[in-house]
Amino acid sequence: MGQRRSRGRVYRRCGCQDENRKQLGPWCPQLIADAKHGTWTYAVDLAP
Repeated sequence: MGQRRSRGRVYRRCGCQDENRKQLGPWCPQLIADAKHGTWTYAVDLAP
């Protein structure tokens, strides 16, 4: 059997909003400035 390579990603985002109440998600400037800001999340793509 061949090796299966799992595909996935790890990222951080938050619930901050801009002045139009649009969620900033991963583009929040506080994510860069503060290591404790936001939540780490992961996603894994599974083969069918």
